[in-house]
Amino acid sequence: MKELEFQVSSGNIFADMELEEADQLYVCAQLGFQIRQLLRERGYTHQQVTELLNITQQEADNLIKGQYHLFTEGKLIKFLNKLDFKVVIQISPHQDNEPFQLVALERS
Repeated sequence: MKELEFQVSSGNIFADMELEEADQLYVCAQLGFQIRQLLRERGYTHQQVTELLNITQQEADNLIKGQYHLFTEGKLIKFLNKLDFKVVIQISPHQDNEPFQLVALERS
């Protein structure tokens, strides 16, 4: 029987794949995922997304399809603001086995 090899994840798939700009890709993916979830939960149409976020049809397509790397962190934060969420950046010591960046959505 062949023995399986595995690697423990760092918590950042992009870093595990040794991609350049892994931390930025991770943050954009996390922010974009939260935005997409909010848009789905609220049932916005494609047209409503373009109007609410003040983006083009192509940008809305990219966002809905999960192409978050096409947006800057700043632009994704602006989208969250337009969805009536504030963004808080917290700085704390890094712990072993956790990503250096973390995005969490708090709902009241």
